[in-house]
Amino acid sequence: MSAMHKSSKRNRMSARMRRDVFNYRYLKRNLLIAALVVAMTALITVVVKYGEALDQKAGYNVGNPSAEDTVSVTEDTTENIAAADTEQKASAQMEAHHSDVLSEARQESEFDGRFIVQISDTLNIRESASTDAAIVGKMFDGTVGDILGTEGEWTQISSGNVTGYVKTEYILTGKAAEAYAAGCKKLIGTITDETVRLRSDMSTESDVLDLIAEGTKLDVLSDGAEWVKVVTAGGQEGYVAADYISVEETYRVALSIEEYNAVYDAPEEEEPASSDEEAAENQTTESQTTETPDDGRQEEPSTEGSTAPEPEPSVTVDASGYGDAYLLACLVSMEAGSECYEGQLAVANVVLNRVRSGAWGSSISDVIYAPNQFPCATGSVMQGYLQNGPLSTAQQAANDALAGNNNIGNYMSFLNVNYIDTDSLSSYQIIGNHCFY
Repeated sequence: MSAMHKSSKRNRMSARMRRDVFNYRYLKRNLLIAALVVAMTALITVVVKYGEALDQKAGYNVGNPSAEDTVSVTEDTTENIAAADTEQKASAQMEAHHSDVLSEARQESEFDGRFIVQISDTLNIRESASTDAAIVGKMFDGTVGDILGTEGEWTQISSGNVTGYVKTEYILTGKAAEAYAAGCKKLIGTITDETVRLRSDMSTESDVLDLIAEGTKLDVLSDGAEWVKVVTAGGQEGYVAADYISVEETYRVALSIEEYNAVYDAPEEEEPASSDEEAAENQTTESQTTETPDDGRQEEPSTEGSTAPEPEPSVTVDASGYGDAYLLACLVSMEAGSECYEGQLAVANVVLNRVRSGAWGSSISDVIYAPNQFPCATGSVMQGYLQNGPLSTAQQAANDALAGNNNIGNYMSFLNVNYIDTDSLSSYQIIGNHCFY
């Protein structure tokens, strides 16, 4: 665009402004319009400012009450806060207590539905919930079993082979039983190999103190990963390699009255109930103590190795036609036919030890057929072995015992390990399923 053309355009615009805006004829109109615009702008500004001022005043009144209102509101607020805080603390305590109760209820105990006996002597198990009922079994301190139900001050229980009723006050259950049982557990080790060395220390280089037969049960003093410390029936402490012994925790179980009498050689007739209930339920009466024969020798318990069977009809036995070795082998077959060789040898030596003592007679035959000592010796099982011959292992054990091979020392009695309280013995030895003492 040329300079001349631009100049011409500016001239035309200037002429239009003079004509339309600054022309006198339109000046009054234009000033009036300008004044109206300014007035409207001012009015709008005032209205906006007034509204903001009202909002600020309302906010100030709400956030800043009067002095009286301030005191009232402060007191009310403090009381409400204190009350709310107290209520919150009480609610928290109740929730914590409820949580503890639920937590305790959810904790399982080894003795849920079970019991343990806490007593200084023995606890009678009655046939029914009465001190006049027959005694069907007995339990020592630390005996455990299952709870079947309750009947007043009596609890129906089952332990071992016995079911009956005991006074509830002499048993513990739940957590109390669990705590008490901690001191009643016994570690028992069973030899699992044919012949295991008992060593003086935890090393295969240490001295061999003894050889222990398979199936022998020993009290365990400490259970380690490689070595187990044990004590023998004779009181000798030593170590057995952990690979050759099985260790388990056990508790006592109840003895039936027949088992108890067999162990403690008590008569089987029912003892009279004492008028003192505690004595009736927890003391061993005179009728259950072992009697002493006139010769001053305490009677030996029956040597049957299992629960006393029903007595077989006695037959007259003429042992004169059998040699000592043969007769002894037949007895060993009858008493320990299912035991290991060491167990059979031990039974044979019980008979020979009795012969040496002279208390039961001067011969093997006298000892075997002595009254109340080997009751089954006159039964059909013994007769079968006499007629058909003893077991070969039993014959070998009898021959070895007669040759002087003695593996039990001077012990003259034995019982099944399940029916004897070893704590009552000053000395004993366990071989297989029999305890020799």
